[in-house]
Parts: sequence; C-alpha cells; structure tokens
Amino acid sequence: MTWYHRITLIVALLVLMCSIAAAGTITLQTTTMDILLNETGTLNMTIINRGDVPAVDVNVFSYFDEKTYFIGNLGENTIQIPVDMHGKNPGTYNLIWKINYRDTKGYPYSAITNSKIVKQEPTAGNIYLIAADMKMQDNGQLEIIVKNRNTVKKTVSVNLYLSSELISEELKTISTEPNGQDSVIFNVVNNGANENSAYYYIASADYDETGKHYSVISSGTIIIEKQANVIWFGVIAVFAAIVVIAYFIMRKKK
Repeated sequence: MTWYHRITLIVALLVLMCSIAAAGTITLQTTTMDILLNETGTLNMTIINRGDVPAVDVNVFSYFDEKTYFIGNLGENTIQIPVDMHGKNPGTYNLIWKINYRDTKGYPYSAITNSKIVKQEPTAGNIYLIAADMKMQDNGQLEIIVKNRNTVKKTVSVNLYLSSELISEELKTISTEPNGQDSVIFNVVNNGANENSAYYYIASADYDETGKHYSVISSGTIIIEKQANVIWFGVIAVFAAIVVIAYFIMRKKK
C-alpha cells in the first residue's frame, strides 16, 4: 500500500468514525393513579425500565414539596409517596415529578411526569393551556398559550417543567383578560442535551379563587437538532490537504 493510499484510508476511517453511534437505550415507563384525599394520602408510583440498558441511582424529585425519594437500581419498582395537603385549598392539583437516573457509565439523565391530586372535591376552571413542540440547538424560545374563557380577569401562575438537560425559568405570573389569550415565552438553554434527542416537558397553569384551587397542564416535546461537527470537518480538511500535497510531491519526483 502506497503512502497516498494509506493517507486516503485514514481519511476514510475518520469519516466513518463520525457516523458511529452508541447503541442501547433506557426507556422509563411511569404509572401513577390519581388520588382523592381530605388532608393526607399516599400516591403509588410504578417505574419500569423498558430499555436494554440498566438505569442506576434512580430517584424521584417532587416539585410539590421539594422532596427526593430514592429508589437505587431500577428494575420494576413501586414506591409509595406521602402527600400532605394541609393548608391547601380544596380542589384539583397537578403534581409534577422529575425522575433522575444514570446509565452504567455514570451519565446523568432525567424525565418529567405528572399525577393528579384532588383535595375533597375536583375543580374545573375555564383556563386552558396550549403547548407545542419546538426544535433547538443551543437555545430557543418556547411559547405557551394561555386562554381565559372566563368573563372576569384572572391572575395565573404558569410553570415550565423540563428535564435536567434543559434549563429555563420555572415560574411566570400573568394577568389574563376576560375571554382573552396570552403568549408566555420561556427561554430554554441546552444544558447537555443529546443531539437528535427529544425531551418531553410539561407546562402548568394554577390559580386560586373563592377558596378553591384550579390547575391545568399541557405538554410538548423539545427536539435537539444535530449541529455541524466543525472539528471533524477541520480534521478531514487537513488530511485532505495532506493528500493533495503528497500527490503533487510524488509527481514532481517522477
């Protein structure tokens, strides 16, 4: 094999290396039952890994009371989570959970899920959310539409819940006009999300009125688009230049 062909082979191998992807997935399936309670109760959450790669160091974070519940290595696990609604108005609440875990190489991941809690009696307001899918690379702006179908003005707290691989503001408070529609913009920043991956998110809107609590959610997906690999293109360009130079040097020696 000549020097020219050896260099050409190296360039071809570099191109091949750029296209190799890691095999194996972790796919978590989470099941919770909606519960009705007076002041306290217990929520059962079942988490199953449907993927072909083990999930380790698994824990569940509750946004409701900011507590973390540890599981460890995940097979098919059912955990019991105490729910304390003392001091809360009667009504419907959407509880959001973040499931944190690692693969066997120690790389961290997370996923968002939710469950519904009703204290004493359910409530159904006239506030609606519309969430949409979004594509981004390093950052993006996620739009959540809030519709007020009431005949009076409402002050609503809008929350955005993301996987740890994405960062944004978590809470915005808006005043919606009667029969009006508002656009709430959240700035989302990539915090280590994988390219060509989709991340499920949940948006919620909550408010209290006449001693009762109202809550509504909507969800969507944030897709991380693949970026051009400038470094590899640079390496390939350098080797291509070496090939060209070597070719002309060899021609001059003949």
